[in-house]
Amino acid sequence: MSEPGPPTLDEMYAEVQQAEREKAERAARRAAEAPAKARAAKARKAAKWAKRKAELDAKDAEQRAAGVETDREKRTRKRRERDEWFEREQARRERERAESDRGDPPPRPPRPAADCFAVLGLAVDADAVQIRARFRKLSFEHHPDINPGSDGREFIRVRAAYEDAMACRGPAG
Repeated sequence: MSEPGPPTLDEMYAEVQQAEREKAERAARRAAEAPAKARAAKARKAAKWAKRKAELDAKDAEQRAAGVETDREKRTRKRRERDEWFEREQARRERERAESDRGDPPPRPPRPAADCFAVLGLAVDADAVQIRARFRKLSFEHHPDINPGSDGREFIRVRAAYEDAMACRGPAG
């Protein structure tokens, strides 16, 4: 006997066609089984929810018989309360927005010139250069980050006096 030789092209073509037919048959079987599986899963899910609904209905009936608020009623009430709170909160925020123009806060009324110069320890006729120099000296003395013994109130007072004095005199030339 002689050994078989390599397959011919016709034999190879027949093998490929057979493999493709088998693959198509498997796909068709899976496609035919898929709706049945889906229907079965849907039925299981529906049965699970029906059972859960029956349990909840029985629990509600027990709670009603005992004269207490049912869990469903509690959830509904809490949801309603939350929605009402949210609506009230939105209305409050809208009122606040309508009342405020969302602009800068109203400017602080300036101090009388004599007061701000007195805080800085300057004469009323001091010019902008003198005001700035005095402010720098006092701010170093009273700044809470530079001088830990200071609580910051005096620095705020000095800064406000400086701003008012500069508003009276204008910028230095």
